[in-house]
Amino acid sequence: MTRVIIVSLILALFAPWCGLGQEQAAEMVDICDLVQRPQEYNGKMVRVRGDVSSGWARQGQLITEFWIAQPFGSTRCIAHLKVVLPVRVKPKLGFEVRQDESFRKFDEALHTAMVTAATFQGRFESGAKKGSGKIRPSAMKLVLEQVSDVEAHWAPNR
Repeated sequence: MTRVIIVSLILALFAPWCGLGQEQAAEMVDICDLVQRPQEYNGKMVRVRGDVSSGWARQGQLITEFWIAQPFGSTRCIAHLKVVLPVRVKPKLGFEVRQDESFRKFDEALHTAMVTAATFQGRFESGAKKGSGKIRPSAMKLVLEQVSDVEAHWAPNR
């Protein structure tokens, strides 16, 4: 019993310096940042704002990947980024999508003729193959952990 207490105290004292028990803070970035400097963000948790054109999914269809675009009206760049759910990633990353109220609102909008803006948080992967240094934009992806700030608007011209 004494050993358990001593080990617990040691872990409690050194955990802040080792990064134990702390989630990696997600940096707010722009899709253009990710596309223009992918190696800088590779493997990091990021938050990015983007637009999704929806209504293409059938009711009841499980959506495991989709594309987001630079927010409407942005003049910085024209860029898209693939977003995938962790179920499509091997090996497992140690997190799942938080299926909270924002995620349910987003999922519902994907099945309706909407244009949806949201903030997407997850781990960015540049798609660079080890040793090659080459990055194809189509290989870049965000492994989704959380959706927030969902704004869904009807798309009447569909």
